[in-house]
Amino acid sequence: MNTLRILKGKDITITVDGTVLCFVTDFVAHESEERYEIEEILNSDAVDSVQLRKSYELNITALTHFNKKVFEKQPFTLRVCDGDTAYEYVSCRLKSYYRDVNSSKPIVDKYTIVAQDMKVLEGQYER
Repeated sequence: MNTLRILKGKDITITVDGTVLCFVTDFVAHESEERYEIEEILNSDAVDSVQLRKSYELNITALTHFNKKVFEKQPFTLRVCDGDTAYEYVSCRLKSYYRDVNSSKPIVDKYTIVAQDMKVLEGQYER
């Protein structure tokens, strides 16, 4: 499983179908894959495995000023640009949303998004 975590936010732009997302405080993307195990008769161990599909779970944390209406149109495309490389997550759907209220911290909204595919685009992209 691969994980993409954004550490330095001022160098990153996150967009949903071309709309820039503001007030994002944290972004994490996890890649996971589903595999089919190939077994041999009279053997308890798997001989090989075949990759069926990959999926991506994106976690976004944003301040409450964030416009969550960008996730209403589903499926959508989410793009993370760092100037030289863009990670484009396609066929995205909002899986869950909740508001985290803690008296010692700012109120934040947490979004979990599931994407079916991801493309890495090389070149110069706007921030």
